[in-house]
Amino acid sequence: MDVQDAELTKPWNLPTFNLILIVYVVFVALCLVLHHMAPWGQFPVLSSTMWLAVETWSVLLLLFAVRSQCVKWGVKGFSMLSPRSILPPQQQMRRRTAKTTHSGQGPFFKYATCEMQGWRASMEDAVVCAPNLEWFAEDAALFGVFDGHGGAEVSAFVASRIEGRLRDVIQREEAPGPALKQTLLEIEDEMRSLNSAGSALILRGGGRYDFVGCTAAVALLTRTALAVVNVGDSRIFKCRQGDCVPLTRDHKPESPHVRRRIEAAGGTVVQVGPCYRIDCNLNLSRALGDFKYKDFSLAPEDQKVSPVGDVTVVDVDSQDEFVVIACDGLFELMTWTSVCSYVRERIRRGMPLAQIAEDLLDECCSPSILATGGLGTDNETVIIVQLSSP
Repeated sequence: MDVQDAELTKPWNLPTFNLILIVYVVFVALCLVLHHMAPWGQFPVLSSTMWLAVETWSVLLLLFAVRSQCVKWGVKGFSMLSPRSILPPQQQMRRRTAKTTHSGQGPFFKYATCEMQGWRASMEDAVVCAPNLEWFAEDAALFGVFDGHGGAEVSAFVASRIEGRLRDVIQREEAPGPALKQTLLEIEDEMRSLNSAGSALILRGGGRYDFVGCTAAVALLTRTALAVVNVGDSRIFKCRQGDCVPLTRDHKPESPHVRRRIEAAGGTVVQVGPCYRIDCNLNLSRALGDFKYKDFSLAPEDQKVSPVGDVTVVDVDSQDEFVVIACDGLFELMTWTSVCSYVRERIRRGMPLAQIAEDLLDECCSPSILATGGLGTDNETVIIVQLSSP
């Protein structure tokens, strides 16, 4: 991270804010002095204007303070509320298109994965590609995308644990689908125990994972079947004879039965801009981590923010062409179907998967925040798995 990047990640530019605060204090002091010394009643317009200016600056300073605390807590949605916000958006943030790309193959597939930071101040996604699970009973591979929010700690933790934990669960004779679901719950339990570590509570004023979390979209692929688990709004689909077949659904708080669960757990669902959010903050109804939203006297499925994954298991045969696992950042400017068509068209042209993945992320990343209305500015991660006939 260079100096410019470091500045952009601060809650605000501190010297600039201090200068604004000094000017504000001097201005208020001047108004008070003039109020007691001058015949204000003879100048009602001037008097009203002066005090309106004081009230306006008071509100702005309060908003800056709230924004700074929210950034510290990992609350999204306040990144534009700073002294920089008076500048054009292109000058506030920088589009980072450098990519981390890997490719490989297994006994019946080849794959590519690509990650890009985009417009965000940091990269919070994590990815897992294990093309050869030697401990599994048959040829199998594990792929996963973990989209972090509030920081990268939870997504990195889950990615580092998932293969080993899945191996342990599978050895207890769990079927692949239920095993994936149970694996995420056990990782959640491990994070919960770490969350209450004494040193973290002292240093941060709370648990280390209280306001940090991630989604999980994980696929266990064999020659004849695909088992997936989903927590949050990352997505998995397969292309079958040119058609997009969604294998996950987004977990959002606004549906009636989800709202009832959240409210029963003591939460609220409020529309903030275009999104519905839990307690005016999180726009996911399921996630790993985020322990500030969880009451452990409740069952996992009854939490405001549940860690329980949805499981889907489907057959795989010669009509299935490829599988895509991706974070929600890809679907702000594109849809399930357009992503599927984009990948399929280029595979049929013979383009390398790594090039397809990189071009797809560029396609999904906004070239101008103003032009796209703020869409296409998220971190982006994708895995493309091209299948061969079983």
